[in-house]
Amino acid sequence: MGVQAGQAGGELINEMFAGQGRILILDYPDMEIIVDRVNGLRDGALEVAPDSVVVGNRLGGTRPLGYASVKAALEEGLDFNTILSLNDAGSFGAIQALEEAGIDPDDIVISSVDAEALAREYIRQGHFLRASVSVDRESVAQAAVNATIRLLAGSAMPETLIVPPGPVITATNVDDVD
Repeated sequence: MGVQAGQAGGELINEMFAGQGRILILDYPDMEIIVDRVNGLRDGALEVAPDSVVVGNRLGGTRPLGYASVKAALEEGLDFNTILSLNDAGSFGAIQALEEAGIDPDDIVISSVDAEALAREYIRQGHFLRASVSVDRESVAQAAVNATIRLLAGSAMPETLIVPPGPVITATNVDDVD
């Protein structure tokens, strides 16, 4: 999921900023699986827009954390034009901070993960959030049921179940993808 959201961010950087991204990453370093997602965000963006630089990592993961981190980055004068967020919740807080600072939605773009209903609305409007990777909730639910059945049967299970992400939601497909 992280790689796909990062690649979508890289495409936005190429399209909107001539490949010159200054990336702020909203992460949550206390959870190893989130660190893997965040590494994917960075790697995916730099793969697609290799002339970009990561200007910092800040705490995200929730609306209040995303808000506080982006507000502080703006107050410090950190120069960024792209936010890669580990999830939509952090993005929503970032958007609130950007709105309060009076920043134009064409000056900073966000790529994220979850493709929640509000995220899709922001994508539809072109309001900061331009891409979000959909979580394939049906696959997650099926994997959870299958894992539960295997555990109840006494079968061995891997520590981590990998469920493929859904599609990347952008303005071109926001109304076509469930």
